[in-house]
Amino acid sequence: MSFERPYGLAWLLLLAAELREWESPEAKAWSRRSSRSSGRGGAAARVAAEADAADPDRRALADAFSLGLVLDWARVAGRRRTRRLVEERSRDFYGRDRACPLAYEPSGEDFLSPCLGEAD
Repeated sequence: MSFERPYGLAWLLLLAAELREWESPEAKAWSRRSSRSSGRGGAAARVAAEADAADPDRRALADAFSLGLVLDWARVAGRRRTRRLVEERSRDFYGRDRACPLAYEPSGEDFLSPCLGEAD
C-alpha cells in the first residue's frame, strides 16, 4: 500500500459511515450520493484490494490508522466481507508486534501515532 492512497480513501469511507448514521434528510441524500464512490467498486474495493495484496513486511505509517477507519466503515455499512478482510490483514500486519518503540512515534513531520494506530 502506498502512504496516501489508503489514508485518503479511508477518510472518504469514514465520511460515508458518518452520513449513514446521521438522522437528517440532507445527510440521507448525501449518503445515497456518496454510496457510489464508497461502496462496491469504489473506495472500499480499492482499499480492500490493496490490503489483500500488501506485503506485511512493507507497511507505511498510515496503514494501521487507515485500516482502522475502513473497519469502522465496514461495520456501519454492514460489509462483512470487507470487515473480515481488514481484520485478517490487521492481524497479519500487526498481530505479532509488541512493545511499540517510542522511536516510532511522530518525528515532528508526522502527525499520526503508529503505536496508537496499531493498538486501535
